[in-house]
Amino acid sequence: MNDFQKGRNTSMALMRSILILAAFLILLLTASCSDRQDMAGTYRHVTDSVPGNSSVIELRKDHMGTWKTELDRIDFWWNVQGNEILLETVCGKKIAGEITGRDFRIELSRAGSFFFERIDP
Repeated sequence: MNDFQKGRNTSMALMRSILILAAFLILLLTASCSDRQDMAGTYRHVTDSVPGNSSVIELRKDHMGTWKTELDRIDFWWNVQGNEILLETVCGKKIAGEITGRDFRIELSRAGSFFFERIDP
């Protein structure tokens, strides 16, 4: 085997290794960056405050959502990154929350902590 053939075989082996590594990385990224469609559903704010004071968040599968209270309605886009849920309002305000199993918690600087429990499905 001449030097040209040896170099060509080495290049082919290196190319195969790179392709295998790239395929593995793509699979790893796909698994770790899933959009967690399982978060889609309806959530109720769990509180010990005044009865009748309700706050409900609906996360739809199309990554649109609505946060409804007795006084207001906020539409937003939602996405999941790791254990964090991100809500972005139409006005551009971003709210981050922590996912805890099937539920999540949102901290708002002026309003405090909101824990949302999944109620449907």
